[in-house]
Amino acid sequence: MADFKKAQEFVKLAEGGYGNDSRDHGNWTGGRVGSGVLIGTNHGISAPVLSEYLGRTATESDMRNLSYETALQIYKKNYWDALALSNLRNQSTALLIYDGAVNQGVGRMKGLIADSLSAVGISASRSERASSLIEKVNSAPEKAFYDTLKEKRRSAYNPNSYAYQGWMNRLNKLGFFLTEQAKQIEQKVRAEVKKNPIAAVVIILGTITAVTALVVYRKSIIKSLNK
Repeated sequence: MADFKKAQEFVKLAEGGYGNDSRDHGNWTGGRVGSGVLIGTNHGISAPVLSEYLGRTATESDMRNLSYETALQIYKKNYWDALALSNLRNQSTALLIYDGAVNQGVGRMKGLIADSLSAVGISASRSERASSLIEKVNSAPEKAFYDTLKEKRRSAYNPNSYAYQGWMNRLNKLGFFLTEQAKQIEQKVRAEVKKNPIAAVVIILGTITAVTALVVYRKSIIKSLNK
């Protein structure tokens, strides 16, 4: 299953330390430029999020003195656990979702997950619980879902923002890799291609047939439950 600490390594590098750019909505306690007080962000934790954690409006001193250990607690609860990412099998997909939750918001990422599932042929709703969506992600074709979600994340950014290029650079650093089980299947197919190209075609066609049958079966079950 996906590992929070491994995913956090990327986010830590991407977010950096303290900053107080007045153009950044997250640096203001009101969550919008010019709303509330400009106190900055630290370790990627925004002013509104720190205020929520403290149970009061955070000050610049609170933000500057925010320890990385406290930031980790916030990240784990507010972003990783909020999307049930420990239940996800593919680490690279978990990172793509987690980074998106931190950078674009948990609610938006939940919607993009549902939309991406629908795009790869798996019935999903934006109103579903996060844990339910993650279960469906585990049953989705890994690479197709990853690529779809990554592009939906890209499209969700505002190209007119001062930070747009930085967001694109950050997103472009993320790459897909298969889970161990999928790797083993891929290695088996590659080995068969080398030994016997015709046999490899049979294996591939058999795999496609099995996947297609599974999708049809899943749809029939869902249809019967909705009657």
